[in-house]
Amino acid sequence: MVNKEEATMTELEKAVLHDTQQAIGEAIKINLTSYNSSFNKLVNEIIENHREELRKIIDESFTSTIKSKSFKESVNNAFNHKLARVLVSKLEGSVEKTVNTLRSDPTLRAKMVLAIEGIITEHQK
Repeated sequence: MVNKEEATMTELEKAVLHDTQQAIGEAIKINLTSYNSSFNKLVNEIIENHREELRKIIDESFTSTIKSKSFKESVNNAFNHKLARVLVSKLEGSVEKTVNTLRSDPTLRAKMVLAIEGIITEHQK
């Protein structure tokens, strides 16, 4: 909605008004979000006033979380997955070296092909 004053403004006046509003908005944003802002100091002061209450809430939440069955399962699964990835990456070189050695023997190579074909056939069933 445009008020009467804005309707009678020149383009220059509108531009100045717009830029002024943006500058004020930016100044407020900087004041609220800058490292040493009074707002940050106020929030820090409030947090400090409730430090013990917050510490107790966070401690209870943390304790409840780490004792929960789902947390233990999640940590276990993540650990198992990471360990499996590490072991597989460590084994890749050894497996590749062994396979290359086996490939050089025609008899073993034929047996590997048959074994792989058997695995594929069984998996397709």
